[in-house]
Amino acid sequence: MLFFFYSLSVNANNHYTDSLLKIIAAADDSLKIVNLNKLASSYSSHNIDSALFFAKKALQIARKKNNPYLISLAYYAHANIYRKNGQYRKELDYRKMVLEERLKTNDSNLIGRSYMDLGGVYIFLERFKPALENHLKSLEIFEKLKNFERLSACYVNVGNVYSYQNDFSTAIDYYLKAENIADTVQNKDVLATIYNNLGALYENIKDYKNAKIYITKSLHLRLQRGFKNEIAMAYGNLGCIYFSLNEKKEAIHYLTKSIALYKELNDKDGITTYMVSLASAHANSGNLDSALYYVNEGLPIAEQLQLKKIRTLYYSTLSEIYEQKKDFSNAFIFQKKLKLLNDTILKEDQNREVSELKNKYESTQKQREINELENQKLAQQLELEKQKKYKNILILGSLLLSVIILLFYNRFKLNKRSTNLLQAHNKEMALKNKEITDSIAYAKRIQTAILPSEKLIKQYLPNGFILYKPKDVVSGDFYWFHASENSLYVAAADCTGHGVPGAMVSVICNNALNRAVREFGLTIPNDILNKTRELVMKEFEKSDEEVKDGMDISLCKLESHPSGEYNLDWAGANNPLWIIKKNDAEITEYKPNKQPIGKTDFPAPFVLHSTLLQKGDTLYLFTDGYQDQFGGEKGKKFKAAQLKKILLSIQQDSMVEQIHCLETTFDKWRGNLEQVDDICIIGIRI
Repeated sequence: MLFFFYSLSVNANNHYTDSLLKIIAAADDSLKIVNLNKLASSYSSHNIDSALFFAKKALQIARKKNNPYLISLAYYAHANIYRKNGQYRKELDYRKMVLEERLKTNDSNLIGRSYMDLGGVYIFLERFKPALENHLKSLEIFEKLKNFERLSACYVNVGNVYSYQNDFSTAIDYYLKAENIADTVQNKDVLATIYNNLGALYENIKDYKNAKIYITKSLHLRLQRGFKNEIAMAYGNLGCIYFSLNEKKEAIHYLTKSIALYKELNDKDGITTYMVSLASAHANSGNLDSALYYVNEGLPIAEQLQLKKIRTLYYSTLSEIYEQKKDFSNAFIFQKKLKLLNDTILKEDQNREVSELKNKYESTQKQREINELENQKLAQQLELEKQKKYKNILILGSLLLSVIILLFYNRFKLNKRSTNLLQAHNKEMALKNKEITDSIAYAKRIQTAILPSEKLIKQYLPNGFILYKPKDVVSGDFYWFHASENSLYVAAADCTGHGVPGAMVSVICNNALNRAVREFGLTIPNDILNKTRELVMKEFEKSDEEVKDGMDISLCKLESHPSGEYNLDWAGANNPLWIIKKNDAEITEYKPNKQPIGKTDFPAPFVLHSTLLQKGDTLYLFTDGYQDQFGGEKGKKFKAAQLKKILLSIQQDSMVEQIHCLETTFDKWRGNLEQVDDICIIGIRI
């Protein structure tokens, strides 16, 4: 795995500590601040406490001067210290404070550089939307200034964001724009970065030949310039390319040189980044003890810096090493750690997206309230002016009676015209509302048409029930049947969202299920889900925009035997299967694959589960809407544990009584609260 230069900006140069201390002793306040910041920078890689001490001294002097430019320099020093020590969230706080002070200076060049720095740290935090926003702001500023050196760096930064979002075509466009400018002004630093990032991009798309060409060009330029940190990254990236080309000896050579330079610089981020690649190279060469040595050296650094993505690479490498050593116990432990960490990363991404949507919603609400207050103020002003106008008219008396009559006549005509316009507008809105309502009603008819009919349900589920409660007129949940010879296929599915968007996704997913069975002739549940995922992804890939929608599903196949037993095959995507054996006091749960029918970072084949069922056994397939409903005295979620208790308590009841109990319990729990999601529960008694 190759790594990009995240952001191009300007860093302060370091001088010898003794020389700086002598300068500070004799300097004025402004020069003291500059040199205190240089001192902080010189300590930042190996003694963070000393670095922060000098940076805080600089900030104290700057605040006394009350000079935004000098204060921004002190904040900038703090940000660089946290960057070098991998504390990116603290770095982000100080980058924002730098921008706030620089905005007060009205210096476009400094403001543009701040947006570049902010974009860079957002990439470290994998928050690509604000990263792109900040880099585009810096791009706009330097375009106006015609600062071509900075402009080429801006194009690189924007290209980096698109690369990390796998939009490689757009990334290449920006890199080539940057190369054209950098080549014109002979900026070798930017050219070296462009070649590095193009190499990393080609490595991502597995074009290792072009990747090697660009990384080698970058290394040659870095060696000419002599900056050790950049040479270290070029060595590391070239080592990764040789590893991808299966040239392990060369890979180990360059990765070792990279890590040696990073250790010399005390750059923990660089050490842990390339140490995992070196461990993988040794593991693939059969040097398992060496591989373990490098993993044990690099993993604690990744944990200290809280680099979750890098830790996943270490866990994956450890699992592979122990598997080669036939130590399957440890291999399983690290595979489990890898899965837990990937789940954590996915959850954090989802929480971040929810937080961004929430902030956007709150911002919109706040703006709406401001607009309403402004409208009220305007209305009050108009009312005061109107009263003043009438007062003046009355003072004029009888001499202006004719004018008053004329004014009232004109006002009458204006009001009449306004009334007519308002009526026309109301009529138009009513028509549009009717069109929307009719469209939703038609969508419901379409969705109802794809659901199995009541006749079909009674025919194949004479001793079962389907509890189906859409949140809105149309639903993201649906149930699905298919019968063939002695087999019956039943599924409860939950598509992304609810209402019209969820219904649209449900039509696509329902069609994919039908095609998997009818067109491709698949008969095993896990094979059906694998093919359904493939068909759904093909539909979504037709869109120019990235579609993250998908479906959770619990799918079973019941096959009868002459003996009276039933063979059950089952597979699930995020949704489980519950079985209650006759006269049993507990629920047997079959767990699903933790992945949807849709786009996922680490897709895996769905797992098949099989068992025999006897007469009197009961099975339940369901979506998450019932257990996620808020209610009760404290307004909490219903949860799966409570649903299990209810199902166990009603096992002696008929299926008609069971669905009545579930409906009554749900309505009582929900009370006056809104239903939060679509609901689908299928119960089948053998």
